[in-house]
Amino acid sequence: MEIKEITFVHHLESEQDNKWHGREHKHSDGEYEVHYFVSGQGEFENGSVRSKVTKRRLFITKPNVKHSVIPQNNKFPITYYAILFNLGEDDLKSLMLSTVIGQEYFVLPSDNRYFFESLRNRLNMKNKNLRLAAEHIFLSFLYDLVENNKLHLDSDYKKIYIEQALEVMHENIYKNIELKEIANIIGISESHFIRIFTEVMGMSPIQFYLFLKVEVAQSLLKRSNMQIQDIANKLSFYDQFHFSKLFKDKLGLSPSQYRKMYEYKD
Repeated sequence: MEIKEITFVHHLESEQDNKWHGREHKHSDGEYEVHYFVSGQGEFENGSVRSKVTKRRLFITKPNVKHSVIPQNNKFPITYYAILFNLGEDDLKSLMLSTVIGQEYFVLPSDNRYFFESLRNRLNMKNKNLRLAAEHIFLSFLYDLVENNKLHLDSDYKKIYIEQALEVMHENIYKNIELKEIANIIGISESHFIRIFTEVMGMSPIQFYLFLKVEVAQSLLKRSNMQIQDIANKLSFYDQFHFSKLFKDKLGLSPSQYRKMYEYKD
């Protein structure tokens, strides 16, 4: 098992975003992809099967199978996670191939933002041991899908609070919501919220919130013609300088340098 990439796509709204993610494409031999939908309305085309996108639906795509995300209503834009991975010769073998990947889709029993964010967080740390841990956790998740789709997900109260906090952050990605307000929404004190979030996620809530904003900015830089100042304003940064500094701190490139590397192509 090797996780090659975990992508978070927030609110497919622009024409260019819809065109890019709605294109038919496929991956190479040995490469599988999981799509987990957080919100929005649309369809997912997986080979010859087209299914409705709804919250908590998960799809697995085989190698060399054409697939696409098809948004249908900009009032309810699609948000999803995609995990591209390789399976080794011994990983799940015929059980995985026949049982899981043959199923049209899965409906997970609860919102799993925390699970996917924690995987993404481990991979972003660029630490070999954390990457291996993420791959083992994800492989275990796939085994649970095989077991009659009965997912043995952690119901730790801390992680339930974090699931709720992540949902609030995603819903307010274009605003500036205060930590106190997030804590009030999920029903705990601000200090307790900061403590458990930092303990479980390995960074403070504000760091993570800004991290999400920068990721959305990456998509806007790659897939739109918006000016950098306009992107900073859309994401409610203090100003363009503040946005550019955070962006460069995270990626080692300025927004303009990043855009030149990933210019949108038809």
